[in-house]
Amino acid sequence: MNKQNKTLLIILVVLLAVYFGNEYLSSDNRNFRDTLVALDTTAVDKIELYPQANEQQLITLRRQGNGWQLQAGNLTDDADISLVKGMLNELVDMRPQRLVATSSEQWAAHEVADSLGTRVKVYDGEKLLADFIVGKFNFQPATRSMSTSVRLAEDEDVYTVEGFMSSTFNRKASDLRDKTFINFDNSQLQALTFTYPADSGFVLSKNAAGWLVDIDPADSAAVAGYLSSIKTLRFNTFADQAPAGAPAYRLQINRSGLPAIMLSAYADSSGYVYHSTLNPDAYFKSASDREKKRLFVPRSKFIRQ
Repeated sequence: MNKQNKTLLIILVVLLAVYFGNEYLSSDNRNFRDTLVALDTTAVDKIELYPQANEQQLITLRRQGNGWQLQAGNLTDDADISLVKGMLNELVDMRPQRLVATSSEQWAAHEVADSLGTRVKVYDGEKLLADFIVGKFNFQPATRSMSTSVRLAEDEDVYTVEGFMSSTFNRKASDLRDKTFINFDNSQLQALTFTYPADSGFVLSKNAAGWLVDIDPADSAAVAGYLSSIKTLRFNTFADQAPAGAPAYRLQINRSGLPAIMLSAYADSSGYVYHSTLNPDAYFKSASDREKKRLFVPRSKFIRQ
């Protein structure tokens, strides 16, 4: 065989290798899934999490009417709806970017072994809709792209999925609790009654002409600023138990056609414990008095200068 024929043979072999390699990779033999999870999330009524951040201890989220309830050990509380919605959004169409591992020997490197990742089970009643493990977060500085390693529970293959999924599913039980303290629409407000020590409280009320501090006209800009600063206040830290004794400060918010909101602050050795009737099962705490000063302002704040 002359040199030219040898060269042609080598080229033919390479072309055949490329062709059959592409055929293999584009066939079902490559085990690459187009979709990992794709659900009608309106059918989802229960999510079980075994988060690495929670030491793989079970957290159960159950749909309750328009909201979700959280259960973890002896704790039962309302769940943060926005965080649950974030999980449901991931379940609508979870598509893989790349197949990065094909054997259990590689699971640890991608943090998708049962002891390293966050297992997620999704149900419609007793029917298991999805079961997967969320693993390692990956960040590529050159492209500033984020991805997360994911493995279906019954599969050995590991894929990367776009986004920071571990921040969605890998959370402690306290992270997933509803942290709502206040939430109101200004147009519904009728009066705010401030009850302070030594009878130093006052009433901020609204009539057709505007706001009053007790019987005196209030500074409308000061009222607007105050309401804006508190209307969606949330806390991040929960108190271990309900405080003893009576609250040191109270604020009752009366609304048209809706139940009044009662806010309370209890002094204790580490700061203040707070409670809201909008989230009756939760007590919040703060080591500083920042929230107390923000909520329970003096009467002089609203007096026209």
